[in-house]
Amino acid sequence: MSFKKKISYVLILALCLLQITGCKKKADRPDNSSVEVFTINRQQVFLDQVLYKVWESEQENSYYSRDYQKQYGEAYWDSEIIKGTTVRENLKEQLYDDIIRDVLLYQKAVEEGYVLTKNQKDICHEQADVEWKDMSSDVKKAIGASKSLLIRIKEEKSLIDQFFSDKLNDCQADEKKIRATISQEDYKEIDIQTIGYYKYLYSEDGSETKKSKEENQMGKESLLAIADKAKKAEDFDELLTDDSEPLETESLSIIPGETACDKKIQDTVMTMKPGEVSDVIETDTGYFIVQVLDNTSSDAYEEAVADAVKHEKYKQFDEYFATLKKDADIKTTKQWDNVQVGGTVIKES
Repeated sequence: MSFKKKISYVLILALCLLQITGCKKKADRPDNSSVEVFTINRQQVFLDQVLYKVWESEQENSYYSRDYQKQYGEAYWDSEIIKGTTVRENLKEQLYDDIIRDVLLYQKAVEEGYVLTKNQKDICHEQADVEWKDMSSDVKKAIGASKSLLIRIKEEKSLIDQFFSDKLNDCQADEKKIRATISQEDYKEIDIQTIGYYKYLYSEDGSETKKSKEENQMGKESLLAIADKAKKAEDFDELLTDDSEPLETESLSIIPGETACDKKIQDTVMTMKPGEVSDVIETDTGYFIVQVLDNTSSDAYEEAVADAVKHEKYKQFDEYFATLKKDADIKTTKQWDNVQVGGTVIKES
């Protein structure tokens, strides 16, 4: 065989090996990119896109799954979240809504001329690179994922987020009218500091152990011993010494009637002025001295107004989206019946 023929033979053999290797790599991952699951206004949504969202949902719920399995000894996904509906069924309903929402908003964004800048595209590519490196081979295989899929998903999400933000900002809410419906008295915020003794020991798992009668009496006496000093102290932390070891301090803001704070303490501080210090207050959980730091804060009220404004804007956006969905042509294939959330992409033992 001549030298030229040998070279040609080697090159052909190398190309064949490359093709075989390439085919093997493709075979390692199912071609879910051609399996249609949805058609929404003539736009197809394929199985790899759907399974990516399944993976996201399983990731978000993985902690609950592990904790539930550990605590109850049964699968979290098949537990009832509401009567007659399991967790996996509920999450599949959410998945259906999310897919339709994203596709319709993306279509509308493109229709209205939204495009990503080069910088936005670069960010999407960086995010996809990081996610691809962090994604396990088992997850890639289960999804049938490719880096190009991740890039496309990131770019579409970026465009959707931009469009959604603009549409939400376009929604109008009459803040003056909203303020008139919210009582400042209902959001009267009182900033306090406390020094006290707890009758219970609290563990990290939330359980509590009642202390002995003798311990509780000693704790009460420790608090009474610094009661006079508390009347003059600006910061209760300064009252903590080795002799006052069982005592603890805390600073918090309360909204009477809404805050997880003992009612006796709430009733007491409602009658006090800023700077005033209470006598020892006994509650079911312990003994406490309280000082009112401020009762003029409007932070809670302003937060309530901001939440109400946001709620009104979201309500208007939901009405806008409901119209989009009503006019949309949405179809699913039989493949959708086989999709489930829970142990699909992230396998559990």
